Amino acid sequence: CKGAPAARGCNKKVAELQRETSLHQRQLRETVLLKSTCAVLCQQHRDMQSKNAKLETDIRGLTDSYANRLGALKTRFNEVLLEQRQALKESRTENASRAATLANVKKNLQAAQEVAGTQRRIFEAAQTELLESRANEKVLREV
Repeated sequence: CKGAPAARGCNKKVAELQRETSLHQRQLRETVLLKSTCAVLCQQHRDMQSKNAKLETDIRGLTDSYANRLGALKTRFNEVLLEQRQALKESRTENASRAATLANVKKNLQAAQEVAGTQRRIFEAAQTELLESRANEKVLREV
C-alpha cells in the first residue's frame, strides 16, 4: 500500500479482512460447539438405543414367562374343570339312583299302607263280627 489513497484502501481491506476473520472465528467456535453438542447427543442416542434393546429383551423375557405361566394356569384350569364335570356327572348318577330308590321306597310304603288299611278293615270287621257273635251268644243263653 503506497501513498495515502492506497493506504486508506489498504486499511479498508485490512478492516474488512479483520471483520471476515472475526466472523470466521465466531463461525468456527459455533461449529466446534455444534460438533461437541452433536457428539454428546450421538452418545446419548447410542445409550438410549442400548437401553431400549435391553428393555425389549426384558419385555420379551417377561412376555414369554407370563405366556408360560398363563399356559400352565389354563392347563390346570381345564384339568380342574374336567374333574368338576366328572364329579358332577357322578353326583347326578348317584342322585338319580337315590331318587329311584326313594321312589321305590315310597311305592313300597304306599303298598304297605294299603295292605295295613285292608288288614285294619278286616280286623275291624272281624272284631265287629266277634262282638255281634258274643252278643248273640249272650242272647241265646238268656233264652
